Amino acid sequence: MSDQQPKSKPKTYRPSQLIDEGEALAQRAWEARERGIVHGPAVPGFPILAKEICGSIPPGLTVLLGSPGSGKSALAGQIADHSGVPTLIATFEMSPLELLRRSASRINNTHTSKYRDGTLTPDEWRREITKAAAALPHLAYLDGTRDDVSATDLFRELALLRHDLGDPEHALLVVDSVSAWARSTQGTAPNENEAVTLRLRELQQLASKGGRLEPPCGISVFAIGEQNRANQGSGRQESGAGSRVFEYGAEVLMTLKKPKKPGTGEDEEDDEAEKSIVDRDLILAKNRLGCPGKRIRLRFEGGKMQFSERSKDEAEAEAVRDITARVMGRNGKLAHSAKIHNGKTAT
Repeated sequence: MSDQQPKSKPKTYRPSQLIDEGEALAQRAWEARERGIVHGPAVPGFPILAKEICGSIPPGLTVLLGSPGSGKSALAGQIADHSGVPTLIATFEMSPLELLRRSASRINNTHTSKYRDGTLTPDEWRREITKAAAALPHLAYLDGTRDDVSATDLFRELALLRHDLGDPEHALLVVDSVSAWARSTQGTAPNENEAVTLRLRELQQLASKGGRLEPPCGISVFAIGEQNRANQGSGRQESGAGSRVFEYGAEVLMTLKKPKKPGTGEDEEDDEAEKSIVDRDLILAKNRLGCPGKRIRLRFEGGKMQFSERSKDEAEAEAVRDITARVMGRNGKLAHSAKIHNGKTAT
């Protein structure tokens, strides 16, 4: 159910009235660049992505869409692990403990199954998880799997976490996922689609409230969404299930999908023989900070819930090798058929 809050009077600005505020932001961004630090929630390990979004996840709404099993939660969790700012993960699908186990897998370079299957003794388990928790002092989980969570709850808990960490200039809220949140708190909304739209609008408003905190804070919201069936597995920005606000309201909209097979329109199949190491395409379907349509090739090691960027040269070289192998294979079949047709025995 949507929070009932008194409406504030909308403000009108003349261009000249925005200069001081903009100059203060520019000053902080310049100082951060001069000192070699990230100005906002960082994305270390993803240099191509960082370049495309001007270094960090921007204030406002960033959306990640993808089909089930594409790795959306793992990518969001990895970004949260290394954001470098107060980060609240509002989880509506997985338990906080499961998210911590995944973080431990990334941080300790340990297969995630070992935290569940009894491989580790209780002392070993505690030692590994404690090490991971110590590496995440900026992180907190809000459990939406057991109780209803409102937008007010999200804002309050993020503000408290930020205060506990010294009131830095930036904070990050991860919502996993908007659709699951909407289903859990549909309230008076006539249907699920309207509930998704309401939740997205609340997230936009929440991000804007950062300027009212003391001291002011740039709030970045990283929202995970489902793709509609018509566009599932695509890189289209209009693929968000339930609401066009995914598309219209986002500063950056990314889709995570399986890459296409070279020379075909078909998705690549995940290779089980590769020990759960698979390729993914991260497509910046919308990007108000740069050029939309950028495709970033990622490699995902599912056993450790770990993404990494592949260099352009590496991806292109592999594509060439794949095309060459397909062509040679096809030529070989053609040659074989020709020999049979001519009445000759294939050697």
